Parts: sequence; structure tokens; C-alpha cells
Amino acid sequence: MMQTSPTRTSAQPYDPGSYWGSLVAGDGSLANVGQSALGSYNRYAYRVRLARVKKALAGLPLASMSVFEAAFGECFYMDYWRSIPVKRAAGMDISATAAEAARKRFPEYDLRCGDLSDTNAFAGFGCADLVTAIDVLYHIVDDAKWEAALRNLLGLVGEGGWFLFTDKFPRREPFHKHAHVRRRPLAMYERVLDAHGVKVRSITPMFFLMDDPITVGNHPMLGQLAMMQWRVLSKTLRLTAKMRGLQSALAAVGAGVQWVPEHVLLATVKRSPNLEIVLCRREG
Repeated sequence: MMQTSPTRTSAQPYDPGSYWGSLVAGDGSLANVGQSALGSYNRYAYRVRLARVKKALAGLPLASMSVFEAAFGECFYMDYWRSIPVKRAAGMDISATAAEAARKRFPEYDLRCGDLSDTNAFAGFGCADLVTAIDVLYHIVDDAKWEAALRNLLGLVGEGGWFLFTDKFPRREPFHKHAHVRRRPLAMYERVLDAHGVKVRSITPMFFLMDDPITVGNHPMLGQLAMMQWRVLSKTLRLTAKMRGLQSALAAVGAGVQWVPEHVLLATVKRSPNLEIVLCRREG
């Protein structure tokens, strides 16, 4: 059946500071991010994430660019920026634990604790050639705060600079199934982007199978099929969460089964019912 209630929410209240402060430990473990209940499965999913982000950014002269990363968390992408290395990096995360740990690991970068919707928190950062908001904006469930955060980030994008973000895009209206996640149509983003002279340049699928899809977005039938396989895998891994060895083995098997069809779909289908990467540019 197709998901029909785009505004369903959990009864449990969601406080972003408390939620992410308790989840993100700052120890660099991928078990703390992504699908955190699925343990080591995240290692396989993050291999795909990095490859797809690299594809989305292919052709940009990253070594000569400054980067600002919103919600750096366990610093998975900070490791990537350092490996290039980019000219300069900065970032902000709502978790004080994550920010403190990140500053110790990356003393050369300007990494702070702050709320993306708070304009004052951005004082002194200056503009960047590339601003990223990977897997963060949909966790800002209040629409006014989401728009404020998006505007603050766009304010950091220099002339001719780039903005990259991710979401799963419903076709018509926001989809709010979980208390800490609110999916918004691309048109909502474009309204704010247009007001800042920022235009979408490309959309790159991040996943088809290796994350929970929505069935109210692109390719709804494919979304239904992807949802069925995801429910089987995620339920299996959640049920074995207290048996780490077994869960890790099942995660490896599940990711192995998904690997080939995932990459075939990524190579052949232009839009996904799952997570997508949107690359935008401020018109010079």
C-alpha cells in the first residue's frame, strides 16, 4: 500500500539538542550516525555515501576550495576534506560533544557547536566556496527553523560558490512519518534557493535500496519494492541488535545482497525514491 498520511508523527517529543547530543558520541564511530540502530551496516552504507558525494562533486577543484560543513557529527566527511586536502574547512554541529571531539581531531579547522537556525551562531565564519548540508536539513522539523537554517547556510555561499544538500523528496507536500524527520518537496527548497540567487545544477541519487525509501516521491512503484526489502533487512538487524556478532554477520550478508542491484540502479536510473544529493550554484 502507498503511504497516504504525509503528516504522521511519533508521539514522542523531539528535542534536537538532546537527541543529537545523546546520539553523537564524537568517537568517529559510524554506528552513531545514519541508521544508528543497524550497527555495522552503516559501514557499508557509508561507502556508498562517500562514492556518491564524490560523484556529485566530480569536476570541482576541491583542493583549491574552502568548505563549510553543516552538522559534521562523527566527522566522516571531515576526514574526506582533510584527505584532499581542501584549502580551508569549517563547520557547525548542534552536539557539544561532537564539536569538542572534532576540534581535537581537526585543530586546523574552525569547528563549532551551534544551532543552524541561529543567525548569530554564524558570526565570523565568512563565505565558503562549497557549503554542504548532508543529512541534516530534514532533521529540522519546524518549518520556520528549517527555512532559517537554509537561509543561514546560503548566506555563506560565496559568489560563484556551491551548495550541496540531501533529502528524500515527496512529490507534493511534506512527509513527516518520524518525530525527528520531515521530508520536504524540492519545490520548497527551490523557493528559498531562488531568493538567494542559487540554482539547482544537478541531482544525484545517493541510494535506492540501502536506506529507507519513501513511496510518495519519485518512482512510487520502485519505492514500494525498495521499501519491502528494506523492512525485512532493517527488522532483522534491529532484532539482533543485542547479539553484535550475529548482527554484524547479517549486516554483511544484507549489504552483499543489495550491493549489485543498488549499483545497477544508481548507474541507470536518474531519480530515486530514496535519498538524493542536490548540487546548486550561486549565480555570479
